[in-house]
Amino acid sequence: GAIAWLRRADTRLPISASLGLTGLACFVLGVGIGTYYIISAHPWVLVVLLGLIYLAGAVVVHRDGLVTFLPGALQDLLLHTTPFDFLVDDTLAQNLARRWGRVLLLCAPRSEAEVQVILQGLDREFLDGVFRQGMVQMLPKGLRSLLLPPDCVQPPLS
Repeated sequence: GAIAWLRRADTRLPISASLGLTGLACFVLGVGIGTYYIISAHPWVLVVLLGLIYLAGAVVVHRDGLVTFLPGALQDLLLHTTPFDFLVDDTLAQNLARRWGRVLLLCAPRSEAEVQVILQGLDREFLDGVFRQGMVQMLPKGLRSLLLPPDCVQPPLS
């Protein structure tokens, strides 16, 4: 058929190269025109894109590497835990299940005595993080320092 004929003709004339180059030119022209119209209608998009490019550049060039932007526990997991350790040692999973399982028990109506029994023995720092601090406190310290003013620290649960 027609495809076989075009393939035979492509051996003598640069049909595929011409189609590819024309397609690439149309694609680039379309992206260029689209970008021009978007930026003309919404000039702030260019500033946002430049900001994202500069932020990505700062993260990539950071002298301590991207790992410094991760929470300490995740850094430790990535840098010091072998795949074998990850498969065999289920201490982290058990601790998470025990802590969060108890927190989930509090979702049902409970008496004050039942609440005290459920919370008994849980780490005070964990309880502070779950019941008192905002979710922003779960973010890595570096990211929190960018999002929050320096004096915005919540006192620990007493």
